[in-house]
Amino acid sequence: MRKSRKRLAACTVMLCMFFTMISGASAETWDCDVDGHHYIETVLREGTCTQAEIVKKVCEYCGDIEYENNGFKHSLEDSIAEATCTDPERIGLVCTVCGATSGEMVPVEGSEPLGHAWVLDEAAVDEEGELIYKAATCTEDGNGQFKCSRCGIVEVQTIPATGHEPGDEEILPADCTHNERVVVKCTVCGEVIEEIGVPDGEVATGHDYEPKTVDATCEEEGYTANVCTICGETEEGSKVVLPIDPEAHKPVTVKVIRAATCTTSGIARMKCELCDKDLGYKTITVEHAWSAEMVNSEDTCV
Repeated sequence: MRKSRKRLAACTVMLCMFFTMISGASAETWDCDVDGHHYIETVLREGTCTQAEIVKKVCEYCGDIEYENNGFKHSLEDSIAEATCTDPERIGLVCTVCGATSGEMVPVEGSEPLGHAWVLDEAAVDEEGELIYKAATCTEDGNGQFKCSRCGIVEVQTIPATGHEPGDEEILPADCTHNERVVVKCTVCGEVIEEIGVPDGEVATGHDYEPKTVDATCEEEGYTANVCTICGETEEGSKVVLPIDPEAHKPVTVKVIRAATCTTSGIARMKCELCDKDLGYKTITVEHAWSAEMVNSEDTCV
């Protein structure tokens, strides 16, 4: 190893002397401290995409040696980057080997980003496992999770209300509160979106209220009210709530112990259909099943 270094040093000195002779200068007339070094460069290692170029520099007059790192050496060519969802086409210098860029990729004039290609995922759920998708209606916005089919970005977005879809005109007769009229309904939700009265048409009849009672049970309140026999609307201020009656059960048969006939009663185990309370054993009966039969009889004296 030491012999190799001595040989390399000797060769370097000889090379310096040779260049000094052909250049017309000499170490005696050239002052490196004043005039600067006059280096001869030798590439020790070629630069590539993954390793830097190393150069050895030897002064031909004084033999001073320096090593220089010239960095990576890419094979650069003009290259066009295709437009993406968010960026237009761009052009710049790109290494044909490793794909590294040199400097900034410049947008191509007139080029525009592609924009996202959103696809709705109706089955997507949030962090708590709740379904994200909510369909939009005619009048209310919905929402859902969307994924771009090009770049894969995911976003939860608002789905705008669809608006009504008008159907055909329809003539509706007068009722308790409306005169005869022409209406247009939405074919999706059925809401009346346009209404025009029929000139000289039938007039509203008004409500026909009658008292109605719904008995309270062991589970639910009852009420009394005046209810329209035509449209079923309850007269304002007429409703009176009946409190829950703990004894107002609705019996159902659990098991028949002894079957009933037309002439004898039976026994069955009963419970409440509403609250499931055991009502014990109760008597059960059945009605006659009459059939229509003609009985012919001759008139007699008796």
